[in-house]
Amino acid sequence: SSDVCSSDLTLKALKIITADPGPGFSNRKVTLSTCGIAPLIGRLGKDISINLAVSSRGLKALGEVGLAEKVMDIAIPMPGRMLHDPQGKTTFVPYSQHKGDHINAMSRALLNVFLLDEANRHKGVNLHFSERCTGYDLYNSTLTFRNEKSGKEKKIEADIVIGADGAWSAIRKAMLENLMNFNYQQYFIEYGYKELHIPATEYGGFRMEKKI
Repeated sequence: SSDVCSSDLTLKALKIITADPGPGFSNRKVTLSTCGIAPLIGRLGKDISINLAVSSRGLKALGEVGLAEKVMDIAIPMPGRMLHDPQGKTTFVPYSQHKGDHINAMSRALLNVFLLDEANRHKGVNLHFSERCTGYDLYNSTLTFRNEKSGKEKKIEADIVIGADGAWSAIRKAMLENLMNFNYQQYFIEYGYKELHIPATEYGGFRMEKKI
């Protein structure tokens, strides 16, 4: 209830840790902190260059923490994608059947900055950068973090652990090895991903249509 969320007892009673969150969990972190729950965040803090495509569902979540207008200032609406064939011909493919619909491309790094700054405004939120979660003791609710710069390790106890540490999750690995009926499967696709850098024109403009 709202009474529980706003209670100082909640803040004192719970210690919540999340491992290496991206934009998705950064948003959850803001939500937790506005409810009076103070998560401790262990984060690697590496920049990712590729833009993030945010749909109406993502904007709704950002609106709930008061950031929708701010992120729209850095957003580029994208109504569809452009396909390039080997002969150099292009085909525009809209994302939606409804005219006017679009998703929004925005800087992943800037979005994370907005979310981290907003979370940092709230009482009790602790941010720790360059910390990689390397292990999780489920039975003692203790996590091991290694600092990527110094190499030093530390153990932290928590009442609640939220694993958001990606494809190579140490938390998921610990659960797989220690929990009955916990199942997980991972496989790799046969093709790769390549990011192309297309420099701006001499006047600072886009060389291609920016909205696709």
